[in-house]
Amino acid sequence: MKAEITNIYSKDRVPLHKVVPLNTPFTVIIEPTTFCNLKCRFCLHSFSENDILESGHIFETMRDETFNRLIEQIKEFPQKIKSVNFAGVGEPLLHNKLPQMISQLKDTGKVEKVSIITNGIPLNHKLSRDLVNAGTDSIKISINGLKSDDYYMYCSSHIDYDKFHSEIVYLYENKGDMELGIKILDSCLGEGGKEDFFEQYGNYCDIISVEKTLPLYEELSYDKIIADASSLSRYDLNRQERVKICPSPFFKISIRSTGQIMICCPYNGLELSSMNVNTNTLLECWNSEEHKKVLFNILAEKYEGITAKCKKCSLRDDFAFSEDILDNYGKEIYERICSL
Repeated sequence: MKAEITNIYSKDRVPLHKVVPLNTPFTVIIEPTTFCNLKCRFCLHSFSENDILESGHIFETMRDETFNRLIEQIKEFPQKIKSVNFAGVGEPLLHNKLPQMISQLKDTGKVEKVSIITNGIPLNHKLSRDLVNAGTDSIKISINGLKSDDYYMYCSSHIDYDKFHSEIVYLYENKGDMELGIKILDSCLGEGGKEDFFEQYGNYCDIISVEKTLPLYEELSYDKIIADASSLSRYDLNRQERVKICPSPFFKISIRSTGQIMICCPYNGLELSSMNVNTNTLLECWNSEEHKKVLFNILAEKYEGITAKCKKCSLRDDFAFSEDILDNYGKEIYERICSL
């Protein structure tokens, strides 16, 4: 097997407690669309359309003018953004201008790395070439089954699995210097298990991983999906205790397909007075008093008001890597923020 078996996340990290507060976010997540081509049982899209809408979800594709404003706003940050990730509740590859969007980002000279998180279903030869030629640095493909029947069972979707697999092979063989990671959730392994997964994909990616399934959406019941509910993270982080101070709002900002600016992640992230790239700038949001209030609440482990959503959020533990842990540095960080 050519691929390295490892957790698929950025290993290029600094001890966060030494550098916060940041004048430029390390990570920007862009949600190009909220439409999806699968109905995975562990995702919000498994609901009926009416139920999805009643949950507050909006079906939207990012407009050109919104993205163009976003590009100009990224240029305003004093330092380069380490990583821009195309991800979110929808499937990024469904946006028909994604390669052009990536090219625009790369042309700013203000982004070190551009990545995509995708289910890979929309891939074809042309799209793969366009994504590589646009300068995409990394693509992470989430596999949701190891045969067509699995996709129907786990995602209520019919796909041509052989064609799907062949498109991933094509992408790998034509990716150039781009990093290709392939992962699957443990709840999607089916009868073949890890061995089948590694055999099918281990020679067609750079890094490969089996991740644990976590309850990401509070609207869903995971009782029949998750075998071991004790896991704190999808990754093998060997951590037994819950994180007290969520690190994500200290280094991450997201832009939903509507232009809505979120602190932390696109779904269930923290909204700041309906700030939107069409009416505000990312820099204004990042430096705002509301963002500061979010950070103060989190440092005080105060999960009410603007940070009420944080109380039940599983991502606090899911994405808390050792370099990001702030638990023993709350007072020190608080004083630094106050001195700004």
